[in-house]
Formats: sequence, structure tokens, C-alpha cells
Amino acid sequence: MEWWYRDRYKLPVTDDRFLDLTPDDMLLDAWAAYYEKARIDGKGEILEDDEFDLNKILADLDNGDAWESVDDWKATD
Repeated sequence: MEWWYRDRYKLPVTDDRFLDLTPDDMLLDAWAAYYEKARIDGKGEILEDDEFDLNKILADLDNGDAWESVDDWKATD
């Protein structure tokens, strides 16, 4: 990731702009570049997930409904 970032922006290893970045900053930039290239190539339509409901997920976590019992889990071979 570091090599990709430095190559993309032509930065030497000692450049403060590179040294001040976190891995998350570089990863965010990599994904942004990926989706931008996909959009330009006509392949980057990002679909919305209509079933995603953050409030329901958080409520389930608060209520304990999102957890399943280990006793109910059975390993499959």
C-alpha cells in the first residue's frame, strides 16, 4: 500500500506528506482511486442496499438479539 501511494503521488520515502499518513489514509485513497477508475470505465455503479438499517442493527445489539448462543451452533464437517 505504501509503495502504491508513493508511486501514485511521486513522493520520496522522506516526504512529510507521506510520513504523516496513517494506513487508513492510504487505504481510503486506494479505494477512492479504485471507484473513480471504475466509474470512468463505466463499471463503477455503486448500488444502495435498501435493506441496510443501521438503527435496527444498533437496536438489535443493544437488545442482545444480534447474538446467537454458542450452544445453538453446530459445526459442519
